[in-house]
Amino acid sequence: MKSDSLYGLLAQRIVHFMLLGLVTAAAFGWGRSVSASPEKPNIVLILADDMGIGDVSGLNPKGKIPTPHLDQMIKRGLTFNDAHTSSAVCTPTRYALLTGRYNWRNKRKQGVASGFSPSEIEKGRATLATMLGDAGYRTAMIGKWHLGLDWVEDETIENEFMNVQGKKTSVGAKVDFTKPFRGGPIDHGFDHFFGIAASLDMPPYVWLKDDRATEVPKTIKGFNRRGPAAESFEAVDVLPRLGDETVAFINRYAAESKGGKPFFIYVPLASPHTPIVPSAGWKGKSTLGTRYADFVMETDDLVGQVNTALRRAGLSENTLVIFTTDNGCSPSAKFHTHVQKGHQPSHIYRGHKADLYEGGHRVPTIMQWSSTVKPGTSTDQLVVQTDLFQTFAELTGQVVKDNAAEDSISFLPLLLGQSDKSERTGHIAHAIKGKLSIREGDWKLILDPGSGGWTPLGRRYRGEPGKEVNKEDLPPLGLYNITKDPGEHHNLIDQHPEIAHELIAKLKETVANGRSTPGSAQENNGKVKLNLPKGW
Repeated sequence: MKSDSLYGLLAQRIVHFMLLGLVTAAAFGWGRSVSASPEKPNIVLILADDMGIGDVSGLNPKGKIPTPHLDQMIKRGLTFNDAHTSSAVCTPTRYALLTGRYNWRNKRKQGVASGFSPSEIEKGRATLATMLGDAGYRTAMIGKWHLGLDWVEDETIENEFMNVQGKKTSVGAKVDFTKPFRGGPIDHGFDHFFGIAASLDMPPYVWLKDDRATEVPKTIKGFNRRGPAAESFEAVDVLPRLGDETVAFINRYAAESKGGKPFFIYVPLASPHTPIVPSAGWKGKSTLGTRYADFVMETDDLVGQVNTALRRAGLSENTLVIFTTDNGCSPSAKFHTHVQKGHQPSHIYRGHKADLYEGGHRVPTIMQWSSTVKPGTSTDQLVVQTDLFQTFAELTGQVVKDNAAEDSISFLPLLLGQSDKSERTGHIAHAIKGKLSIREGDWKLILDPGSGGWTPLGRRYRGEPGKEVNKEDLPPLGLYNITKDPGEHHNLIDQHPEIAHELIAKLKETVANGRSTPGSAQENNGKVKLNLPKGW
């Protein structure tokens, strides 16, 4: 790839957007136009937690964890083979998925939120829920929020869990759990919410409904991170309960509103994230003999429950069901043990959760819509989870305002089978420590000598046997031809420094513009630091 070829590709993309974008005036400024869409479908968006692309048996010929329900979705729908999260960790991915905006533009530049962090989504920012609500949808979220909540604190409170069985905690000690919180799903467009505040290993351990806790925590529990917990709350019950609540919502809708408003259900699961707690009926189910494999199988079963409920309610024909994950498999799932047993959670890709390597953010993405999507199809076109926003907007006839979904590109023609090409040619990924990578066409540049995340320098994954490589012995940046070398084996930075310079220039432009789509420049929330090595 020569210098002028990359710029030519970018120029073609800009011209194409100018011709086909058809920017139109919206009620408040300029918005991106939409095309005619079929009947508005119901939408169910299932987001698994810390599950690799190689953990879906239908996507990994050498995989050893059976996922029959996801395999059925593959047979019935469209599989995206080059689909990515915005980030390789929980909170940032959720921000980008719901807003259509790269997470690193937000105030959080690295790490994740806790269960007591303040709300991450800016007040007034459009989300999938607000946009689909404007399109006439009933909206519900059932699952793990992990985008911060504005709890009410009272300095006079000393909660009962402050000293239970001699174990003290100061986390959440002043929170008044009897008061409603703000900044949660209800304040960001969802009509209904049932779930948990953050990851299953982050307090508070209590069920939340709409804008408040269902029970006042009076004890301390927790795997790894101990904190306030409701006496009735147990981690092992969470996955089954989320499945039950989702099925119940579908059944209520079928009984009360058939033929009325369509619905959007966002189902961000807490599995198979730690604590890895398959319920009694799933313990020992996998041939691998690991709790993680059992938990993946139970997660797959929830997908089957949802599809069965839709079918029995007569809703499956016009319901778009999406399954994807928030990032790759975590090392905490004993990643290396599974590799030793012949199962590669990241399939052919390098790295895992937290990394800029493909295993961190290339995720399983399957879309089923019986009346519309051609069964058993797949695409190698690049898509990012931010693209759901513009795709749903186009599907439902909504105009996206200029200050919303700044990094979202519709893939609706792919979904409807009207085209085999995507408008997206590149994306920017984010690692847990705030490092970035940029891809354009075949080429990907990592702004780090290694993974930017948890995979040690010179390794394929965390826990791989062998001596770690010294930072001084590696080039300061990683350049890979993803098409020819999807496993990121060969760093070509020394052979093609000109391509690296072009990608850096593109990255700087995208950061400075506050958007990667056509439209007026927008502001990022705080400075985005690239931390380039000297000379670059």
